[in-house]
Amino acid sequence: GKRNVKNQTGDREVASVLPALWKSNWYTIVISGIFKLVQDLLQLVSPLLLSLLIAHLGRSSNEEDWKGFLFMGALIVTVTLQTLCNNYYTYLASLIGMRLRCALVEAVYQKSLIISNKARRESTGGEISNLMSIDTQRFQDCMTFVHHIWSSPLQIVLTVYFLWNYLGVATISGVVILVILIPINIKVTVLLRTLRMEQMKKKDERVRLINEVLSSIKVLKLYAWEPSFEDRIKDIRQKEVKILRRLAYINAVLNSFWFTAPVVVTLASFATFVLIDDANVLDAQKIFVSLTLFNIMRLPMGLLPVIIGHLIQVNM
Repeated sequence: GKRNVKNQTGDREVASVLPALWKSNWYTIVISGIFKLVQDLLQLVSPLLLSLLIAHLGRSSNEEDWKGFLFMGALIVTVTLQTLCNNYYTYLASLIGMRLRCALVEAVYQKSLIISNKARRESTGGEISNLMSIDTQRFQDCMTFVHHIWSSPLQIVLTVYFLWNYLGVATISGVVILVILIPINIKVTVLLRTLRMEQMKKKDERVRLINEVLSSIKVLKLYAWEPSFEDRIKDIRQKEVKILRRLAYINAVLNSFWFTAPVVVTLASFATFVLIDDANVLDAQKIFVSLTLFNIMRLPMGLLPVIIGHLIQVNM
């Protein structure tokens, strides 16, 4: 999302598309953020209503049955509103991503028509095609998760707060595991960024060589250089595929790691709750509500590597 450009004094500055994106889509971005916030809050209301419903069903008397129907109706309404808000947020985020992609494609196309001869020699048609197809698509994909940058940490913090009200000190064991995962995630992110930059360099090198081959195909056939250039292209492609394979392995391990993390956190919290005090008992209310909260935490924790991956690609 950033490029080095020269100002009037000849010095290089970092240009970004983010200010232009905000000025042209700020209203839609704010509205989508509001719907995302409402959806997150409604998602956390569901465990509270479930707790009230389970507590009501656990009573021995059948008095005030209307409260049970009230809690159940409120739970249904909450889930319905949550789904509607989430769907509308997804629609707005996709709309922003599509607008951004169209604007970037047009900007790249217009720029390709007016670049100087020197810049035209440095940029091949394949590189411009990659910018208009692959790179712009990454921006569109990133906009789908743009609000998760603040939403995921907010959900995790609020979920931990509610878990503290149900499990008390035992929640610390789960939080400690989450804190341990942060530096691991940072190291993996740095590794992913390094590999992604290497892969982009190999891809640009391959596209540039293919463009040279296509533009000089008559000369290649005249001197029978096809096998030589074919070997060079295959060699670059093999190196690129090797890097892509490493990226796929790391992403697979990272995704599996983050999706299993909530399970480990749940087991650690429940085990700590039972072991720290013999008087602590895991009743139905604590188990179901805690599992619901841990399940809510699973999505933001699982989306973290996805968001980080998209940000790495867009930042390049």
